[in-house]
Amino acid sequence: MKIAWITTLGAVAALCLSACGGGGSDAGALAASTPADVVPPALSPPPAAPAPVPEVPGPAGPVPNALIEASSSYAIAAANANNSLLNWTQAPGFGDMWTARAVADLDGDGLPDAVVAPGKFLEMNASKPLIILKGTTGPADMPLVIADPTWVAGVAPNMNHARKVLLTDFNGDGVKDIFVCAHGYDAPPFPGTTNALLLSGGGKWQLASQPWSSFVGFTHGCAAGDVRNTSRQDIFVANSQGAGSYWLVNDGAGNFTKTQEGVPLSIAKPAPLFTAELLDVDGDGFLDLVVGGVEGSSPGSQATVVFWGEGSGRFSDARSTTLPSVAGWPNVLVFAAADLDADGTRELVVMRTKGLAGDADFYKGYLAQVLKRTGRTFADVSSTWSSELNASAGTVIKDFAGAPTWVEWTWAADRDGDGKPDLVGSDAYGGAYWARNTGAKFLAWAKIR
Repeated sequence: MKIAWITTLGAVAALCLSACGGGGSDAGALAASTPADVVPPALSPPPAAPAPVPEVPGPAGPVPNALIEASSSYAIAAANANNSLLNWTQAPGFGDMWTARAVADLDGDGLPDAVVAPGKFLEMNASKPLIILKGTTGPADMPLVIADPTWVAGVAPNMNHARKVLLTDFNGDGVKDIFVCAHGYDAPPFPGTTNALLLSGGGKWQLASQPWSSFVGFTHGCAAGDVRNTSRQDIFVANSQGAGSYWLVNDGAGNFTKTQEGVPLSIAKPAPLFTAELLDVDGDGFLDLVVGGVEGSSPGSQATVVFWGEGSGRFSDARSTTLPSVAGWPNVLVFAAADLDADGTRELVVMRTKGLAGDADFYKGYLAQVLKRTGRTFADVSSTWSSELNASAGTVIKDFAGAPTWVEWTWAADRDGDGKPDLVGSDAYGGAYWARNTGAKFLAWAKIR
C-alpha cells in the first residue's frame, strides 16, 4: 500500500505503549455505531462539539445485538488485518519502535489509511510524532511517502512509548476517531504517561482536552466498544500500576467520563494487565471483556479472564471465566476470535510469549493457544490446532539478530480467500506473517515480509 504521510501529530510525540488505570462504568452511552466510511467534509475549522446523543435502551433492559461487535475497535482492526502488513520500516522518522499502529479507511475514498505512534525504546524522554498516513494506491507493500500535513488541526499529543491505537467513531459523525494508549518509559521508576484522544471534525482530527486527559497511568492495553448496547463506543483502559483499570464512558458526542464503576474488583486495583479486548465471545449479542497479563501464582500475577457482558456496562468477577494457562508461557499479548472450524461457535486464540521479568527467556518466542468454547467453559485444543504453527515460530519469527521473538499483533482474517479465517500477524521489527487455516488446523507460519 502506497501511503502518504498526512500529518505529524505534534513536533514531539513520545510514543505511548499503553498504561491505564481502572474502572468500568455504566454511565453515559456510546458513540453511534460506525457506518460505512464517510468522506469528511471540506477542510474548515473544526465545528463545536455536537450535543450528547440520547441513549435508547430496550424496554426491558439492554437488547441483544448480533452485530454488536461490528463497530468495536477489535472488529475494525480485524477487518483491516491484511492492510496492516505494510512495510513500516520504510517510513521515515519511525525510530526503532512502531508498536502502536492501526489501519482503516479514514477519509472514505476506499483506500486504507494508517495511524502510527512510533518511538524509541527505553529512552526516558524519547519523542516521536504521532502520524496519520493517507493511502494512495490501495493494499500493497509500497514505500511510505511524506505528504502535506492537512489532516491534523491544532496541537498534536506529546506521548512516550505508545502501546495501541484504537479507531472507531466516538463522536457520532460517521468518521473514525483516534484513541492512543501509552505507558511511558518502560523501566524503573516507571513514571507513566497520559493517553490521547483525537476527534474528527471539519475534515481534520484534533486533540481533545477533557478532564480525564491529564491522568497519568501505565496503560499497556485498551479497547473500545458498545458495552451498553446504546450505539456508543466506550473505552476500557488497562492500567498496570498505581490506580487500577478504568472506563472512559462516552456521552455519544465524544465527551468521556473516567470511572471505575462497572470494573471487576480484581482489576479495579493495580494488576499486571498487558492486553484487553471487547469481543462478543459467546455470540449472545453483548460485548465481553477479555483481559490478560502475567499469569502465575504470585500476588503480582494476573489470570487470563473473560468477564461476560450483559449489555449494562457492568462487569464482575462473579460473571467471569478464567482461561486455561500454559506452563512456561505466562505472558499474554493479544486475543483473536473467529469460528475456525465453521461449526457455528467461535474459538478464542490467545497469543503468548515466554518467561518472567529477569529470566533469560523473558519475552522470547511465540505461542498460539487455541481454545474451544462450550457454553462459558473453554478447552485447550492447541495440540490439534496449533502444534505445527507453534513449532515453526522459532524458525520463522525472529528479531534483527535472528533470535526467536514474539508477534505483537495477530488477527483472525481470511488471507487466501478460501472463506476460512487464517491468522495474520506482525512483529515488533517490521516482519509480517500468516498461518493458513485448513479448517481443522493451522499450518506453519509463512513469512509475508
